[in-house]
Amino acid sequence: MTDRLIVHIGPRKTGTTYVQRVLQLLAPDLMQSGILYPTDFRGREDYNHVSAVTDATHEAETRPGGRWVGRGTDAWEGLRSQVAAWDGTTILSAEMLGGLRPPAARAFLDGLDAKQIDVVITVRDLARIFPSSWQQHVRNTHRESYLKYIERREEERGQDSPELREQRWD
Repeated sequence: MTDRLIVHIGPRKTGTTYVQRVLQLLAPDLMQSGILYPTDFRGREDYNHVSAVTDATHEAETRPGGRWVGRGTDAWEGLRSQVAAWDGTTILSAEMLGGLRPPAARAFLDGLDAKQIDVVITVRDLARIFPSSWQQHVRNTHRESYLKYIERREEERGQDSPELREQRWD
């Protein structure tokens, strides 16, 4: 069982992919220092742990058409077995961990049975996240203008929380 689990999370566009790619490159060196950053837990190289989080929390079940639907739990089982067999520190990284509801996050963490859990969060100010997020949106074939994108996101947030409906971005 891993002694210490460091969980790296962060909203989209906060540098998480960069951190994950660096950890992937350094994984062999980290292992020599007693730190596990699993990269081959599902039979092929991965730079983050999204597939395992999805498997463990059944997040894909609520998103028909999502790319993880119907995949089973191979990634979760592979990750869990690697973490269970490691006696040192383990680092896991997946943006979606930060967006899980508490029961799903608890199920994921409890399934790893770590002695100590620390969370590292990458952040970026909203004025930088929004343009970057919209650019990613456009790169993914959407044609929505920046203004429409902001308005839609504001509307979506307002639907999630009555308190946010009263707030406006100035």
